[in-house]
Amino acid sequence: MLKLGEEQKQMFYSDRYSYDYRLTFQDISLVITNNTLHSEAVTVKEAICDDADFTLGGCIASSMEYEVSEIIANQISGLEFTAELAVRNEDGSIVLQIPMGIFRVDSASRINDKDYKRVTAFDRIYDASVDVSEWYKGYFANGAKHTVKETRESLLTYLGIPFVVQILLNDEVMLQKTTEPGRGTLPGTDVLKSLCTINGAFGRMNRQGKFEVIYSGYATLFPEETLYPAEDLYPEDTFAYLGISSGEDDVPEYRSTNYEEYITQKITCLYIQTDRELAQIGSDISNPYIISNNFLLHGKTATELEGIGQNIFSRIKDTVYRPNTTELTGLPYMEAGDAFALVKRTDTIESFIFSRTLSGIQALKDTYEAKGNEIRANELSISDKISQLEEKDVALEEDLEETNEKLSDFEEKTTVRFEQTEDSIEAEVSRATAAEGNLSSRITITADEIAAEVSRATAAEGNLSSRITITADEIAAEVSRATTAEGNLSSRITINAEGISTKVTKGTVVSEINQTSDRIILSANRLVVDSTNFTLDANGNATFSGTLSGATGTFGSLRSTGGSLSGLYGVDSQFLTISENGFINNLTATTISSNSNMSVSGNITASGGITAYGLTANYLNINSNAYLASISSPTIDAIYVQINNIASASDKRLKYNIKDIQEDFVCSIIDGAMPKEYYMKEKSDDKKHFGMVAQDVKEQLKKMGISDGDLSVVNVLKDDGVIVPKGEKYYGISYIEYIPILIKYCQMLKRDLQKEIKERKSQKR
Repeated sequence: MLKLGEEQKQMFYSDRYSYDYRLTFQDISLVITNNTLHSEAVTVKEAICDDADFTLGGCIASSMEYEVSEIIANQISGLEFTAELAVRNEDGSIVLQIPMGIFRVDSASRINDKDYKRVTAFDRIYDASVDVSEWYKGYFANGAKHTVKETRESLLTYLGIPFVVQILLNDEVMLQKTTEPGRGTLPGTDVLKSLCTINGAFGRMNRQGKFEVIYSGYATLFPEETLYPAEDLYPEDTFAYLGISSGEDDVPEYRSTNYEEYITQKITCLYIQTDRELAQIGSDISNPYIISNNFLLHGKTATELEGIGQNIFSRIKDTVYRPNTTELTGLPYMEAGDAFALVKRTDTIESFIFSRTLSGIQALKDTYEAKGNEIRANELSISDKISQLEEKDVALEEDLEETNEKLSDFEEKTTVRFEQTEDSIEAEVSRATAAEGNLSSRITITADEIAAEVSRATAAEGNLSSRITITADEIAAEVSRATTAEGNLSSRITINAEGISTKVTKGTVVSEINQTSDRIILSANRLVVDSTNFTLDANGNATFSGTLSGATGTFGSLRSTGGSLSGLYGVDSQFLTISENGFINNLTATTISSNSNMSVSGNITASGGITAYGLTANYLNINSNAYLASISSPTIDAIYVQINNIASASDKRLKYNIKDIQEDFVCSIIDGAMPKEYYMKEKSDDKKHFGMVAQDVKEQLKKMGISDGDLSVVNVLKDDGVIVPKGEKYYGISYIEYIPILIKYCQMLKRDLQKEIKERKSQKR
């Protein structure tokens, strides 16, 4: 809170004063005032914590947004300005002037070719988000050690940020190099936040444009209720009363407030977890605060961490407040980190200002916000964190050729191996138990390829393995199983610049799909198609609707039932149309079209195209120049298709709302997939199949918050009249929709592995 007298504070909740912003750009001698600022179009935002729970560290950039006219000719992007708010009395004289901060313009956009700009600016913490890995490696080079205070001031000097010289709780703690950051991997704000967390505090820029570390408000906000409203109950420099008016200009009045019915519980203990140690301060673990992965503390012993934690815990252990969002008359002298008490008719709200938004000019309005759960919602349970440290031993082996790192978990009989040579990097995790058999996962990286493999060997299942290989030319994914009873089973997907190939093998039986730019080749003992308008079972029975067309036709006999039959037939016949139900022994035609059912007891051959509603035949042949436009409800013993190309409609002009597939979505789809093995209920099909269950996919999408109607993965099909009763629907899965998702998954894996290579190489330098 800015240090003002009570009379000065009252100027902001009295109607006898007016306010005037003054924004000064020293570099170009420009001063913006109320004369050109758009009325009430000014917003200042400050915060020390914007998480769902009370979280140390702060270092959140403040911002100022405003609209201003008559500066079209001025280029202000990238320039700094000083913001002040002046208070004028009824005579127009300035009686108070308070600083609002120093900001740098991030954007100044002209609005719809009008004569004004919308300006967004941030304080200097925004500039601290740059990479500081080079500073870190140089500052801690050659085993150098520095105190927290020295490190904080050195970093701020490197960033060009002025600072307030302070001595804090843990400023004497010694730090040293604990990591080998790669270029672009260590933002300055992360280091500043870690330094402030070590002191149990928050970093921010003050109104004078200097970095300072603060402690939030006052630890306990709840004195005896009978003592209200005595002002001396709280420190005046960090606390304000709201909503208690015994006189005209007594205290500021709130406008509205939304608050939780609970008050956050006290923090009962503190855990500090590093790469190898876990320190606990306090014995009651019912509501812990966890400091995890603060890389500056890596390498500290448990005793050292306990000393650091005692100081932090002393600052935060009694922190309690009521989560709320409160609107009130704008009070520019209040700051993020201050505390307040709001007395209503039925409730009293004591809380901190974790974030605030001050908007307007003459009609100043403040919005204070403090989030929090009654019990802290820590991401990982304490037992999980402790178990990560139990029964582990680390052995490091290094020589000129390779580095091996092995981690053994004696309880689970798990071994982790990392090996790096001049030619490759290999990481492997393996586990052997009587129940599971031998499990292993391995990633191998060479100059030519990246390979990831998972395998399991048990007496009951045989040898199971899955493998993804990425090279410069192609991406291949393969799953295989070898058992004495079944023989060798494998499924493989290969993607390269020429096309996509999928292959499933069982012993000597192979089914394969090859897709290139000009054709798709299907190769299998049996072809099964299950779609809304066309089905083909494993025995060659086809059911389809739509149009069946052919260039020529040869028939032993042709019959139309309940309708008419028209067309030309003979040596030079070119066209045949069946407008109602028809029956033909054998049919050969250039073009065949049927508006209703057509039955052929022999064979159907079309060199042009086939369009039919119902079709029954022993044999259907479509040559390379023909087309199969639409077939509904077919019964065909065998179908032979020779065609140059089958392509999915993919022209950009046919699509809209084109976006990159989101990585979270890809991981959820692939990681949540539930592949199954099964048998089909058709009496003629006694083979084991592999795939997924459409209802499982629907449930997976439901858990992801996605309706199956929003995606083309699950399709609703018509009844087959045998397995599924007439009038009911059944589901199908469009496996081809998984190919782009698998491509994205492979790209993500390649990217992550390349990043791992880069980090490993950086760590070995």
